[in-house]
Amino acid sequence: MARSHRIALHDDFPIADAEEVDKFFISFRNNQNVNPFAAGNKLPVMTFQANGRVGIGKLQPTSGSCTPLDKRPVLLDVNGLINANGTLVGSDRRFKKDIETIPNSMELIRKMRGTTYTLNTKDFPDRNFSSGKQYGFIAQEVAEVVPELALLNSDGYYAVNYTMLIPVLTEAIKEQDATISALQTELSELRRTVADLKADRAGQNTEGFRLEQNAPNPFSNSTVIGYALPSGTNGAVISVYDLTGRTLRSFNLSDGEGQITLNAGDLPEGLYIYDLQVNGRQVLERKMSVARK
Repeated sequence: MARSHRIALHDDFPIADAEEVDKFFISFRNNQNVNPFAAGNKLPVMTFQANGRVGIGKLQPTSGSCTPLDKRPVLLDVNGLINANGTLVGSDRRFKKDIETIPNSMELIRKMRGTTYTLNTKDFPDRNFSSGKQYGFIAQEVAEVVPELALLNSDGYYAVNYTMLIPVLTEAIKEQDATISALQTELSELRRTVADLKADRAGQNTEGFRLEQNAPNPFSNSTVIGYALPSGTNGAVISVYDLTGRTLRSFNLSDGEGQITLNAGDLPEGLYIYDLQVNGRQVLERKMSVARK
């Protein structure tokens, strides 16, 4: 049979109740000379279990374990906010083995959903939930992406290990930084190419040559480019390039005046460069864009 008795720690502090059920508990309460385990009683200020678990604002500390690998029990269960000047997590290299950089971190982050929400204080009045808008993750959704970040408590409710999420975010930022650096390098090379093309064009005689702006511009169906070549010109070509300098279309020209037609279906949406070249040397250059409706 379970035994219960009241323990007076001090004449002015007769507030401890103890009862042996399955394990030994000591629950400190505010002057409640009642059975601490009776239904309807207020939660204790603090509860100690003989197995080392401590609950603050809770009679029964939870005993959760991370799924699916970490089976350690929760030793401190606080039903409310924790205020501290700092927290430390043991992370010495000597504690660890099989160290690997987290792969595909950005892909993991893309699968996670940051949310805003309010906590259900009506259905869970004893949990001391904060009021107002909150920011965070849904633990069940996190468990589907990285199961090790989700904690399933013994009471059947989930929690998130936000500390373990920090390295995932760190590697994702590094992956994104590497992508941005590669794009910046590519953009610099493109700018140098454009500058070289302009310098070549500036050193040539363009008298008698004409390369008109395409009309309409931007275009979604087709566009027309007019041109004019001095009499006797041979080897004239109008070419269309993407921003990396790759040639997409080329049109051989006859001397005199004329025009060519481009169909938007031949080009993805975006910005393009087209030029007039004679015998492999650029004479004139313009830009155009394709815009889908």
